[in-house]
Amino acid sequence: MAPALGNDEYTVGWITALALEAAAAEAVLDIEHEEPQWQHENDFNSYTLGSIGKHNVVIVSLPERYGPISAAMAVSQMLSTFKSIRIGLMVGIGGGIPNLEGGHDIRLGDVVVSRPDNTFGGVKQYDFGKRTAGGLFQPQGFLNSPPRILLNAVNKLKRMHLRRPSDVPNILREIEKSNPLMVEPKQGPSYLHQGPENDHLFQPTYKHKEGAKTCEECDKEQEIERPPRNDQDPFIHYGTIASGNQVIKDAETRDRLGKDCLCFEMEAAGLMNDFPCLVIRGICDYADSHKNKRWQNYAAVTAAAYAKELLQVTPVQGLKELPMAAGVMRKLQTIDENITKLTERVEAQHNQELLDWLSPLELSKRHYEIRSSRLPKSGMWILQHDSFLKWSSDSPASRALCCYGDPGAGKTFIASLVIDTLNESKDAEPNIGLAYVYCDYRDQIQQTTKNIIGAIIKQLLMQLPTTPEEITAIWQKHQKDKIPLELVEVNEALRITCKSFNRTYICLDALDECQSFQELLTFLQQAPSSIHLFSTGRNLVEPFFRKKFEHAYTIRIKAKDSDIQMLIQKYINEDREKDPDIMDKRLEQDVMTKISALSKGIFLLPVLQIRTVLDERSIRDREEALNTLPPNLEEAFGITIERIQRQPQAWAQQATKILIWINLAERPLSIDELLEACAIREDDHNLDTRGFPSRGTFLDCCLGLAVIEKETSTVRLVHFTLQEYFKTKDQILAQKIQEGHDAIARACLTYLMFRSVTTNTSPQALLDSNRSEAETRTPSYFLLDYAACQWGHHVRKSSCLQRSTIDATLKYLHMDLQGRMRSHSLLCRNLNIAHQDVRSFSIVHISAYFGIHQILLELLETDQVDIDSKDN
Repeated sequence: MAPALGNDEYTVGWITALALEAAAAEAVLDIEHEEPQWQHENDFNSYTLGSIGKHNVVIVSLPERYGPISAAMAVSQMLSTFKSIRIGLMVGIGGGIPNLEGGHDIRLGDVVVSRPDNTFGGVKQYDFGKRTAGGLFQPQGFLNSPPRILLNAVNKLKRMHLRRPSDVPNILREIEKSNPLMVEPKQGPSYLHQGPENDHLFQPTYKHKEGAKTCEECDKEQEIERPPRNDQDPFIHYGTIASGNQVIKDAETRDRLGKDCLCFEMEAAGLMNDFPCLVIRGICDYADSHKNKRWQNYAAVTAAAYAKELLQVTPVQGLKELPMAAGVMRKLQTIDENITKLTERVEAQHNQELLDWLSPLELSKRHYEIRSSRLPKSGMWILQHDSFLKWSSDSPASRALCCYGDPGAGKTFIASLVIDTLNESKDAEPNIGLAYVYCDYRDQIQQTTKNIIGAIIKQLLMQLPTTPEEITAIWQKHQKDKIPLELVEVNEALRITCKSFNRTYICLDALDECQSFQELLTFLQQAPSSIHLFSTGRNLVEPFFRKKFEHAYTIRIKAKDSDIQMLIQKYINEDREKDPDIMDKRLEQDVMTKISALSKGIFLLPVLQIRTVLDERSIRDREEALNTLPPNLEEAFGITIERIQRQPQAWAQQATKILIWINLAERPLSIDELLEACAIREDDHNLDTRGFPSRGTFLDCCLGLAVIEKETSTVRLVHFTLQEYFKTKDQILAQKIQEGHDAIARACLTYLMFRSVTTNTSPQALLDSNRSEAETRTPSYFLLDYAACQWGHHVRKSSCLQRSTIDATLKYLHMDLQGRMRSHSLLCRNLNIAHQDVRSFSIVHISAYFGIHQILLELLETDQVDIDSKDN
């Protein structure tokens, strides 16, 4: 052993996480040096010093509780002692992510080297990101690239290996000669190759036999067949490495989190942004349930051997000219702060996953949308009402208050006002919880009792500094067992959450728009006594509410004349700004008096009436319209529809198409989805962006019956009562409801058979298209997800299927699966069908799932399907 050099002579920091990795690193040193001459008083690391070629190396092993935080701490301390270190090598073991179809035939003992691509800097932090509107986790942990001098050395090695074999096998043989205990250890596996017969890769869905230490008892039929290699020398793979804070032991999780990566590891995420380093990993397992420690020693030494070969081609002089890593890593002088931030980020990610799991309902945007359209100072009377004051007092006789009224009376605006008032009162009275839900007739599928209560719990948890341990335990159990949340557990979670507050306010708007509102009230009747319930709904809700809450407070909601006059004045002012010549003082007064008198305590009727008047283009025509105003909502809807149909034919047809799509859609449609729907013609072979109506004015033809929710960028009918009106009439403008479903079904099927949709590009490539493409008239395929997942529901709901719709359905189903794969995969994802089962979800299964009996019968009559086919 040679004497230690001065600390300033060491320029390479070699980081390992485990003792077996440190042993492998020490084994590849050309010369090992004695202990450091000096160590900083705050440096508690243990070091091995030595040299490889002309490079002097510091090997540091992390504390036992390894991960990104301890890696950052260890490196910070190392740089306080060895200030001349220029670069770092993170060398050790990792869990492989084999992808034979993607060309990554990774085997145990192979080496993975981090290399930047167009997306990541060589390492991706997979457990830090956000959830998308569709529920998918999108990693956002972009980490810096390795230093250029190391990337150049990596590229040089790659070029050399194209001409001659890697020197790694020779380095391994030298280790065997000089380290006999690594060849024949007293216990545990050796540092030699463990034999291809002990390298097993199983199907992702096949779990390891519980309790078994090896894979001898595992089903060999489930093993993935891979071509034999000519020798046992390790392959070198270059690409992205996934780094995070958890050990991956599940193949399906591996494939989901490690998409486009080659292996998993646990230290790099703590260093890559601040420490100039390269990550090198030997593959010791496949990050699945079959993982064991047999290959760890060999994987550690293959990674170390590659690191040695890399240093042999890294120029010494070029290294000395680099800035010192301690300077680059100046931010780590405040390591405690950085560790806190990293911990908070990991906890925030876990909390977000828990919150998303509780309920898919997103409610804040809906509240902001309603609040922004509420007239200032309107509805203030509710806050002075005797029943409201008693209910919101410290000791009310009842903890429940029901506000009920006719359709269009302004109940939702009242709810938003109450929510804002209660939210403001929280500032004066600490430890008060507040949660709210706006029920929506458009979202019946997700609007279950479980999801509504889950959304309430979600909001309450967001008001707490930390999530109660009992809630986290429930979540972790379900994550582990992969079972859905039951209503009884939701009840327990609500009880646990409410314990953190002295009082909890729950506000439910439009209960009548929730099909399960009676079940919901029964659930809340049994909720903790600290909950104060506020609800709104139509008149039919009130008797059910009284039945569940015997002494409940009730308030009948009617629009006040003063509030209606404020609303009318708002419309008049907006109109006068656009055209001051067709509204004089006398007409303004007549409009105010007449419409107020006809309002009957509801807001919706004056809205339709004032639109009818203001759409006329002269004072005389406006006076005539004022004298023939519809006296009730039904007639107001009827007159508005007549006005739509009197428009130029193109406008009337566009209004019909828009109202049909909005009214009959299975879920709320975004603006972009609706624009694409408007552009579809049945003889189209591709999405023609020239058919898009103007984004800014395309709803004008609906004369106020369709509106945009700005916060959510979705389009809806002006009110739930309009949907009921269409349902009662059984038609939308001149088209029957059944015909509307038929038309939507044909449009969806036409869309799914567009040439650009049936090509081999991945579905996500379409869905992730930049929104700005829409502005440049490049197809972005926003409607693809809706068409793929909902077409069959419209076929089923059309009781008068046209032959053209049947033919389009059969044509789509009989397409080659490769052509349908894009839309087929989206449907399977929506149904939570595992990736490996997608191909076995046949057209018979699809027809049965949608309940389209007529199509199923026609399929069976063709003898082109197997009625006995099974999925997985």
